[in-house]
Amino acid sequence: MVRLAQRGGDLRVVDDQFGAPTPAVTLADLTAHMIDRHQASERYRPLRGVYHASCVGRTSWHGFAVTLLEKLFTRPAQRESLRLGSLPKIEPIPTSAYPLPARRPANSQLSVDKLEADWGLTMPDWQSALETVLRDA
Repeated sequence: MVRLAQRGGDLRVVDDQFGAPTPAVTLADLTAHMIDRHQASERYRPLRGVYHASCVGRTSWHGFAVTLLEKLFTRPAQRESLRLGSLPKIEPIPTSAYPLPARRPANSQLSVDKLEADWGLTMPDWQSALETVLRDA
């Protein structure tokens, strides 16, 4: 999105595919936390199986693009360092208007209920995680 915004002009972004954007740093922190707990406590050693890990909440690609760019454009230092001009118009479009070789799911949300219950964790919402990434950039 940033690269497209740097080029200038309006953007067209899919608005009917939903998920919870999750930065790699969130997954890395979660993994380190789980390893530490597993090694430090007998309570967590028997826990096994598949756990879904993602931020919570829901947005479309369009919603994510709007949120990301609006946040960047309100931060003068980041806006300048990224060489962003003016905030582009971000037009919502259906998946059918943006054909790709592989079909994409309309809903790629993951349930983190088991992860949170078994490990006593609370996953951040995608907006908070995005804010952290932008703050630390």
